[in-house]
Amino acid sequence: MVSFVQQLQKTNVNYAQYARTGFFQLMAVSIINFVVLIVSKKNTKEANKTSKQYTKIMNTLLAVFTIVILLSSVVRMNLYEQEYGYTFLRIMVYFIQITELILIFPTILYNIKEKFPILPWVIGISVTMYIILNFINVDALIARRNINRYFAETEKTEPTIDFAYLSEHTSWDAIPEITRLLETKDNFLQTKVNQYLLQQYKELKEEKQSWQSFNVKIYGMK
Repeated sequence: MVSFVQQLQKTNVNYAQYARTGFFQLMAVSIINFVVLIVSKKNTKEANKTSKQYTKIMNTLLAVFTIVILLSSVVRMNLYEQEYGYTFLRIMVYFIQITELILIFPTILYNIKEKFPILPWVIGISVTMYIILNFINVDALIARRNINRYFAETEKTEPTIDFAYLSEHTSWDAIPEITRLLETKDNFLQTKVNQYLLQQYKELKEEKQSWQSFNVKIYGMK
């Protein structure tokens, strides 16, 4: 049986192209669906009862199909990350997808009920998700997932990890996770990790925090 990867290779399409183009296409379709749901509901205010019922059914089906589209988009992003690792932008993509999935449910209620205050719900959900995002240690999450992926590939001949991204694009929050790479059997990578940790240690020691920018976690690393 031909695997999915082999099918992609036959069409000269790699994971990156498949996931990236598919994601943006699916996101565009889902946004269009949201607009259609809102506009069609407003345009049926003066319609008769039969037309309203028909519109409600069609809009509900459209919302369900939008959920399927978003889940497909999540799968594509997962394929991309399994192949190339995790970055801040890719984590934000997941965040947007989850937020949009949650927003579908008040949209369905807005479609079914005659008078449903959708705007407060949209604002409330968006603000709540933004607050949750601020409580998530994104850099530590990125480092953890990339390092877990690296060690999961140790059975392969040449497991890979984008250490340049971890060392240049993550904050000190990622340091506790990065120290796990000291257990690697790759001597070259181990040397780079040691050099990175030594440099970060020096910077932490020299860092002078004012009371306005005081951080308990950074203070504990010193």
